[in-house]
Amino acid sequence: MFKCFKKSFIKKYFFYLLKKQIIKIIYLLNLFIPKNNKSVLAFVDYEMIDGELVPYKSDNVYLLCEYIKKQRDDLDITYISSNQFGGKTNKILNINTKLYYFFKRLRAKVLLFKQPPHTSEFFTKKQYIISLGYFIPFKADYWDLKKWEIFYADIFKSDFDMKICSSYRENILEYFTYNLTQFTNTNLTMVTASKYASKVIAKSHNLPIDNFKVLGSPKSDRIEPSNATVFDIFSIQDNNQTIVLYTPTFRDIFMKQHINNATELQKNIFGYMNEEEALEEFLVENNIILIVKLHKSFPYYRELEKLHIKADKSYFKNCYFLDFELEAKYNLSIYQLFEHSDAMIADYSSISFDYLPYNKPIIYNIPDIEEYRDYRGFSYEPIEDMMAGEQVKTIYELKNALLDISKHKDNFKEKRNQLLAMVNEVPQGKALSNIYGYVKEIID
Repeated sequence: MFKCFKKSFIKKYFFYLLKKQIIKIIYLLNLFIPKNNKSVLAFVDYEMIDGELVPYKSDNVYLLCEYIKKQRDDLDITYISSNQFGGKTNKILNINTKLYYFFKRLRAKVLLFKQPPHTSEFFTKKQYIISLGYFIPFKADYWDLKKWEIFYADIFKSDFDMKICSSYRENILEYFTYNLTQFTNTNLTMVTASKYASKVIAKSHNLPIDNFKVLGSPKSDRIEPSNATVFDIFSIQDNNQTIVLYTPTFRDIFMKQHINNATELQKNIFGYMNEEEALEEFLVENNIILIVKLHKSFPYYRELEKLHIKADKSYFKNCYFLDFELEAKYNLSIYQLFEHSDAMIADYSSISFDYLPYNKPIIYNIPDIEEYRDYRGFSYEPIEDMMAGEQVKTIYELKNALLDISKHKDNFKEKRNQLLAMVNEVPQGKALSNIYGYVKEIID
């Protein structure tokens, strides 16, 4: 039956079926466990830095909980690592601590997640699962079985034939995605910033649209800027430079191809081969500083950063990496540099939507858009309509777009405002208070 899959998948699926039976037993026990109305369990992304777990300051759950703490001090708010990225606390916690957090799950009245938990069936109607999301969708997620060959390349054989193995679609989707009956016995609320986001996430994550509430995204409330400027962080002399943030999303295809060639790695930072020297010269000549924040999700990008980062955190002159060490040192995230920047270079990352409220120019660096459209797809087509800025596909076009920004040319103000109204219906500064108001109704 599983001849199409590696043994690792068979083993994972066996334990998955076993876990389902255990969860049913836990659910029955949980029905009789009293809930603490003042208990809020928050699942937050962490990064391990020098042996210490440091939360991501731009995490929606973290932002909300820090806001709630300022409103009242009678709540028991407990942070738990969501185990999404670097902070895998399951590997460092002892058994007593793990059991403590497990029973916290059963006792908590409110549970805050970035995304709905895949293991959710043991929660009861007395508990409230609130998913704050971490993005306004740009890329397609979970829509097509062919995507799983890319996302989970270690599970499939290299010669995996989707047509031959299509009969296993149900098994794969059940193992990796949500299903419409999964939250039958729970109070699940998906918080989004717009009806558009609700529809896309409902479709892509296979969740009921009735579970969605448009309350806003915490990250859209203009996160308080860092006290440290770009000049402080990177020890740069302030010569009235144009500051541009570069935030490329991850390319799943790299995981499938297992790229470890230095030349390929070098190309993939900007998407153009052998253009570093020319770009360095251009940035210096035009007094432009680039701050690069690579995607946090996969080891591939950590290795990419290690390959190129120098002692002073630079890639080359006038181009610097904002790595986790700097974020921890200055207690900030890329979001707290939005206010200090003049523009952003994005691609298919949802962070470009988060940048819209600042009404600053955005360049969309998309040299691989057709390839990306083919193997991953987008949440909306034509996706170009969702790009409120110059779309560039060559290094020449990228330089010209940067030059326009340095000269304060901006032809996309109106389109940015139109796009912002579409993806974020909640007035700026209202998201955190809206979501807190909803939580308050539950706990009081």
